Amino acid sequence: MLQLLDPVTGEPHPAHGQNGKLVLSKPANAKVITPDNTFVYDPPIEVWIGDNTAVNVTVVPYGKAGDPSVTYPLAAGMGGTILPVLCKQVKLTGTTAATIIGHW
Repeated sequence: MLQLLDPVTGEPHPAHGQNGKLVLSKPANAKVITPDNTFVYDPPIEVWIGDNTAVNVTVVPYGKAGDPSVTYPLAAGMGGTILPVLCKQVKLTGTTAATIIGHW
């Protein structure tokens, strides 16, 4: 079985994503994302931000309890950025970005 190392503790964990779906390849789909505080993406998505504002996402935790919500502030010149995490939510609260595209 494929195992991943936790980047914080170094502990091995079985390789799995949301509901056991491991995402290892390039995305084959894309759509404009409308932030929502309750909708959950399954499988999780990669998020592209097209402007210099902020996006609040819930990331997919590996081997950790809870679902951390993280707001990524994008500084001037950072528009056109793919977030470096898999996201299971793009929350309305805390998101000011006007152009968000999800890839899966």
